[in-house]
Amino acid sequence: DLKNSNSSNSAEYFASILSGKISKDDVKYDYIVPVPMSKSKKRKRGYNQAEEIAVKLSERTGFPVSDSFIYKLENV
Repeated sequence: DLKNSNSSNSAEYFASILSGKISKDDVKYDYIVPVPMSKSKKRKRGYNQAEEIAVKLSERTGFPVSDSFIYKLENV
């Protein structure tokens, strides 16, 4: 699974599903914003699965990825 194995194939699969849904929308999106994770969890796991999906989705849709809008608070 993507959460524990850093599988690029899984990220690509989810991005393909999401891009199909987005292409049906009559909306122009400004950014793709991945769900943040704590720095300690990212350091432990080595990656953020939401970022992996966001990057693949960006490649398919052309919408830029930005992680500067929201952040994860530790222990909240």
